[in-house]
Amino acid sequence: MIIVNEGVAGFAERLHAEKGKHIWLVGGSELVAAFLDSEQVDDFIIHVIPTMIGEGIPLVAPRHRNLPLKLLASKTFPDGVVRLHYAVRKNLHT
Repeated sequence: MIIVNEGVAGFAERLHAEKGKHIWLVGGSELVAAFLDSEQVDDFIIHVIPTMIGEGIPLVAPRHRNLPLKLLASKTFPDGVVRLHYAVRKNLHT
């Protein structure tokens, strides 16, 4: 386990400079929100699972933000799961 005591932007920039191409972000909605707020998310791959639930854990912690996405790909699976791949559109002024 590695504990990080630096800001999200600096941490992400340091990771991008290391060998490898992608950072896979796995964590809670607050972690995702922190990376979004620092503009450090390039894309989302989201799996929609066909089960209706009454409650759940949010994908992203609530904040006042609009996040324009562009659908790059979608794939359906025999069990009804759908994988959606979105790019985060950056620097849009509309």
